[in-house]
Amino acid sequence: MAVRPRCALVRSLLTRKFWHLLIAISIFTFGFHIYSNYELDDTQESEVIATSIKGLEAAVKQDWRLRLPKISRVVIAESGGAHQEVMAALILTFGGILLQSPPTSAADPLTKISLYVKTRGHSGFGQVLNGIYPNVTFPSYRLREYKPLRGDTTDELEILVMTTCEQDVYNLRLKPDRLPTRFVAVCVIHHPDYLHARRNLRAMFQGWVRHPEKIRFLMLSPHTEHYLTKRTFPNHWGKLIYANGKKVFSKEALHKLRTGWFAPVFPAPLHIDEPKKDGNKTIISIQGSFESKRRNYTHIFASLYSILHPVDINNGATPPPNVHIRLIGSGKPPKIPSTLKNHVTILRDLSYPQYYKALGTSSLLLPAFGSEYYYINKASSSIPASIIAGVPVLASHKLLKAYGYLSPDAAIIQEEGEDDMEAVARVIEEGGLLPDGRWGKAGLRDLKRNVQRMRERLIEENLERVAKLLL
Repeated sequence: MAVRPRCALVRSLLTRKFWHLLIAISIFTFGFHIYSNYELDDTQESEVIATSIKGLEAAVKQDWRLRLPKISRVVIAESGGAHQEVMAALILTFGGILLQSPPTSAADPLTKISLYVKTRGHSGFGQVLNGIYPNVTFPSYRLREYKPLRGDTTDELEILVMTTCEQDVYNLRLKPDRLPTRFVAVCVIHHPDYLHARRNLRAMFQGWVRHPEKIRFLMLSPHTEHYLTKRTFPNHWGKLIYANGKKVFSKEALHKLRTGWFAPVFPAPLHIDEPKKDGNKTIISIQGSFESKRRNYTHIFASLYSILHPVDINNGATPPPNVHIRLIGSGKPPKIPSTLKNHVTILRDLSYPQYYKALGTSSLLLPAFGSEYYYINKASSSIPASIIAGVPVLASHKLLKAYGYLSPDAAIIQEEGEDDMEAVARVIEEGGLLPDGRWGKAGLRDLKRNVQRMRERLIEENLERVAKLLL
């Protein structure tokens, strides 16, 4: 069952009572079927009862909802003044976990969430949060005001979520050996290579590795978790030694570290992901910093010109495609050729609602990665942004493998040997970005609906993935 946008279903059906009832009904039905169809002797009856109890124990063990601890509070910290979209996804996910956890004295479980941030929030971020949990205001404090709860008498768990852990762990400077017993830090890593490349970070994590029960590493994609567990931990941390020859991180301690990943997505605000009726106009969006080293704008503009001026083999009978590129981001924008002035728009420093609206009314999001690192040890913001906004992304088979949560039926697939703009030209020619497709193929409306369904699935899977990491 998919989680609906704005988490209505999290608040209703997916509750602990619901799952307790479902398991009880299943066991009763099984037992009733046995007793109504067979006559059992004492030994057989004992075996049936034992099997039923084992089945119940297995069901409880498998269902994370029934194993959640009581939670005293969830603190979501961010000290870099960035990554608000990741913070929004964390608020959605931990809010859903709180709604499943055992009841405490708090009337509304969502009141247990508090934000400790460097800034009071970027433009329009409050509207994003209101789109996730309407009419809920999360208290916000300055990062330096954060203090862990004291005392070990409570059986309730305190969770600290460090949204940009590479900075937060250094700025908070907590001492793991002085933290309460019922305390877990969730460390969201954006650059796993920093953990071994930066000496100050290695030093900060030494104390945490000695207390693996106090920390969980949460990555933003499957490929970055793979890099952390298969390269950073064994090949870098595992080989560090002191001057006396003793290892900095013991093999046993590294094996105890628990890792996971989640897709940083949430429902798009303001219903912007409804397919837009704009005739046959195709809008290709590229989001992110405008830095020239991030992507090859010369190639992008030259390819766009070729798409707009195809070789005319029909003597004017076939009009050129109506294609437009939106560059959405920050920094110094590239210079647009005069021949493309009417086909390229630059949108700078948008508020979050404006940003997601610009993306959501596009036909396609072009990742245009400027580095192979986005397939190895960096998680691109373009992939979750496309899912949040409800717009398909252009995906190569290499990208689908790295970002394993991306469904092929919710993307435009780039064929082997094609570069980004060659794939765009082919898909436009095939009619794959028209509202209702061409020649019996699925069109843009179907693609956007698939993206929305994928988003609902990922939101539900995030709850289970992160909850199991806490257990």
